[in-house]
Amino acid sequence: MKLLVLAAMLAPASAPAAAPPPPAPARAEAPAPAIVVRGERMEETGAALRACIARRCPTDEDVDASLAYAESQLEGGLYHEARTTLLRSLDRNKKQAKRYPVPVSDLYRANGKVAAHLGLDRDYFTSTLSMLRALKAGLPPDDYRLFGARMEVAAAMGRLRGHEAARNAYAELAKDARQQGRPDIAAMAELRSILNHYPPYARAPLIREIARSQDPAMRAAVLEARLALINVARASGDKEQAALLMRELSGLKINRPVLIYAPPFEMTVRELDPETNVTNAGYTMEIGSHVTRLATSGSFSETRRVAGNFDDKWIDVGFWVTREGKVGELKVLRHDGDTSWAGPLLQSIQGRLYTPGNGNALDSYRVERYTYTAGYGPETGSHMQQRTPKARVEYLDLAGDGLAAPE
Repeated sequence: MKLLVLAAMLAPASAPAAAPPPPAPARAEAPAPAIVVRGERMEETGAALRACIARRCPTDEDVDASLAYAESQLEGGLYHEARTTLLRSLDRNKKQAKRYPVPVSDLYRANGKVAAHLGLDRDYFTSTLSMLRALKAGLPPDDYRLFGARMEVAAAMGRLRGHEAARNAYAELAKDARQQGRPDIAAMAELRSILNHYPPYARAPLIREIARSQDPAMRAAVLEARLALINVARASGDKEQAALLMRELSGLKINRPVLIYAPPFEMTVRELDPETNVTNAGYTMEIGSHVTRLATSGSFSETRRVAGNFDDKWIDVGFWVTREGKVGELKVLRHDGDTSWAGPLLQSIQGRLYTPGNGNALDSYRVERYTYTAGYGPETGSHMQQRTPKARVEYLDLAGDGLAAPE
C-alpha cells in the first residue's frame, strides 16, 4: 500500500520539516479542478517537444518536454502514442545517464508505468531495472534516491517474480541501508516486505515492532507502521481497535490526507467449462489500494480461463477526501470503452479511509486514472503472445507528480 510519498520518506532525516499549512478554507469555496490537471494541452506539449528537439536542447530539457507530452497523451487515452514518445526520448537520451542520472531514470520510470498500463510486463520490469541503473551511473552510492529506486525494483519483483524474490530484495535493501547508517530506510523496506509479502497472520506483531520505535529519525517508518496497523485492524473487522489507533494518531501533524484502508474487491473473470464449453463467470482477483495481489478462489482453473478484451478500457475518477477521512462526491469524470469491470473498484474507492483532519480541505480533491488490463503470455501450442486471463487494474495519480513520480 502506498501510504506516503516515497521521496519524502527517504529524504535525509536532517531535512527541515515542512511549514504548517495555513488555515483550511471551507470546501465550498474550493471547486473541484477540471479533468485536465497537468496544465498544457496535448497540442502545446507536442509543439514544445518538437521545438526542443529541433534546437537540440540539453537532455534535461528534452526529458521534461518528453514527459509532459507523454503525460498529456496518456491522459487523453493515447497509451501507445505515449509509449512511443517515451521510447524515442530514451533513444535520444539514455546514453546521458552518467551526466543526467535523474532525468534519464525518470524516463525509464515513466516508460515502465505506461508499459504496465498496456500489460507489457516484461518492458515494465526491465524499465524499472534500467531506472535504477541510470541513477547508479551518475549518483554517489550513498544517495538516498538509490534506496527509493531499489524500493521500486523490489515492488516490481513482488508483482512479477513472486513473494520470495520480493522478500529477498527488500532484505538486501534493508541490510545495505543499515550499513550506511539509515535505519529508517531499513525499517521502511522491512515494512513494505511485511505488508505485501508475508501471510496475514504474521504481519501485526512485526509491524508493531516498527511502530514502537521512539527514534525521531524513524518518524516516517513509525507513521506508516501505525497506519498499517489501522489497515490490519479494519481488514480483520476490528473497528474498535482501528478507532483507538486512529485516536493515537491525533497528536501527529499530517498535513495532507493519507490513505489508510481500502476495502479489497474482486474482479469477474470468465472460464470455459471443459465439458459443456459454456463460459461461466467467477471471481479470482483481489486488489487492494495501489497494490495488486492475485488470489484464486473456488475451483477455477488457470488454464481454462478465457482472456477478455483489455484494449482501451480506463476510467478517470474524482472525489473529495472529507475532514472525517472519508470519500465524498465520487464521480467517473471520463472513460473509454466498456466500464462494466469498474463497479467493484468504485465500491472500494467509496469505502476508503484516509487520515482525518482540517488540513484535508487544502488539497483534498483527487483525480485518479484506472486502467483495466492484463499481461501477455504465450498462446498454447505456439510462440505467439496473447493476453492472459489475469485481469488487473493499474493506477496513476493524475493530480500528483504524474509519470515521473516514484511508486
